[in-house]
Amino acid sequence: MTTAPAEEMKEHETGGPSGPALLLRFLRDTLVAQLLPLVFAGVFMLAVAGLTTTVAWLMEPAFNAIFRSSDPDRLYLVALAFPAVLTARGVANYIARLLLNRVGLDVVATSQKRLFDHLQGMDIFFIARYRTAGLTNRIVGDTASLRSVLIDLMRLLSSDLPLIAGLVASLFVFDLDLALLALVVVPLAAIPVVLLGRAARVVGNRTLVERGLFAGAMLQALQSMRLVKIYGAEEFERKRAFDRSDALYRLSMRSVLIEGILAVSLDLIIGVVFSVIAVYGFYRLSNGTLDPGTLVAFVTAAYLAYRPMKGLGKGMVSAQSLFAVLRRYYAFLDTAPGIPDAPGARPLQVSQGEIRLENVTLHYPGRDEPALDGLDLTLPGGKTTALVGRSGAGKSSVFSLLVRFVDPDGGRILIDGQDIREVPQSSLWRTVTLVPQEAVILDDTIRANIAFGVEDAADAEIERAARNAALEDVVRSLPEGYATLVGEDGVRLSGGQRQRLSIARAMLRETPVLLLDEATSALDPENERTVREAFDRVRQGRTCVVIAHRLSTVRNADRICVMDAGRVVASGTHEELLASCPLYVSLCEQDGGVTDAT
Repeated sequence: MTTAPAEEMKEHETGGPSGPALLLRFLRDTLVAQLLPLVFAGVFMLAVAGLTTTVAWLMEPAFNAIFRSSDPDRLYLVALAFPAVLTARGVANYIARLLLNRVGLDVVATSQKRLFDHLQGMDIFFIARYRTAGLTNRIVGDTASLRSVLIDLMRLLSSDLPLIAGLVASLFVFDLDLALLALVVVPLAAIPVVLLGRAARVVGNRTLVERGLFAGAMLQALQSMRLVKIYGAEEFERKRAFDRSDALYRLSMRSVLIEGILAVSLDLIIGVVFSVIAVYGFYRLSNGTLDPGTLVAFVTAAYLAYRPMKGLGKGMVSAQSLFAVLRRYYAFLDTAPGIPDAPGARPLQVSQGEIRLENVTLHYPGRDEPALDGLDLTLPGGKTTALVGRSGAGKSSVFSLLVRFVDPDGGRILIDGQDIREVPQSSLWRTVTLVPQEAVILDDTIRANIAFGVEDAADAEIERAARNAALEDVVRSLPEGYATLVGEDGVRLSGGQRQRLSIARAMLRETPVLLLDEATSALDPENERTVREAFDRVRQGRTCVVIAHRLSTVRNADRICVMDAGRVVASGTHEELLASCPLYVSLCEQDGGVTDAT
């Protein structure tokens, strides 16, 4: 059986390409389409950097004019320049932030769509292996983290780095000796950045995993609320959820602690820089080798450089969190679909609807015995074939193969002579409709549930399907009729009503092949008879395959196949099997003594 190599996804999350390589790949994948707004954002961020540097340059003439009182006109000009420069800086910063946030939101939307599209192509075993909440967290939570960190990094690259470069250059212009003295201390900032960056990467990876586990615990608690109350397991669920919450809290606090230590370390280093500047600057002022305006301009430039330099340190640590998210992101995208379409696959062409399974074998992971062992089975086109047998005989596995939830380990499956592995899965699913044992109900209206997958269905068609599925009386009893919201998993409907809704959905599709997996198991005898009569009408001209434990529901099938240990051990009509197959007789007796031949 072919399944997605989901185990590899975990390995990729800790190994594989380096963080910078993943970032470059992500930028290439998502930001190329945003090149124009990025360019404009970069221009405005450069303007912010230039205008911020201008503030430092205005300080020198302003303070020299104040202390020397020799050029009041110049002071007035500088005084007018300050509000103009700061206003222009504010406008440019606003526009740049607007553009960057637009890019960030677009990146989130694009990433979420890519992840969802990829998820749609994965097989059901991949979905089962990774919890629903964990997959949802990857699509929603991880991409939201991408946005916040990515915007910070884009601002760092487009504004902070140019601002640092401009201000540092200004320091050297203002006074070479002071600049060299200040920059001797600055490289010390690399020490906490490197050390804390490693810790941030570890905590970031663990936080992402723990966030998914916490979401899973919450989802399971909500989905199993009835079971929890029936078994009085509130305290158990409470402890389990609280343990996950506490673990996430501890990791979040570690992240806050790392950020705090980094901020304190950088503040300490910058504080030392300003102390050195103050002492040496005062000494230079006292001996007349430095004028007040130059010192104030130098200190202003150094102070203005402090925020982006501190942001640079935090950005390098934040980059580790971004790399952790990107590893998960690409580990997911790089996991190949377990059941891909064959190259050059051609649409399925159905005429008779005959289905043949030839020497089919199927093994499930972790099981020693095969689910199907050399199965040969022909399902005549336009006829109804029932599959019966003990639990584990392989009946549901046949259905899983027919809709390509799994592929066989050996043998092949043909519909009108066409190997279903050689046709697009979308074409196969337009041909086959499956009514599962457990009805899948959407949190939507009755109309939307029936018309799911048939977007252009007319109201008359929807109502006819409901009538054929014995659902019309239920709909009429509801105040809002077909516009009634059924709730999550159809919680506002009974088990039988949910099953009838699922059957109505299948009836509306009118596909050539219909698979019924114990579709009437949740119905009372009266409704079961009504639905069975409806199916007798609907299945005319279709290939219909039925699984049922209640053999009374399949005794009128054109052919009944008895399965055992992954093979067909007998086939025939109800009467023929009663006369020739002890296993079938045993199944009938277990079903309440349905052993008469009438």
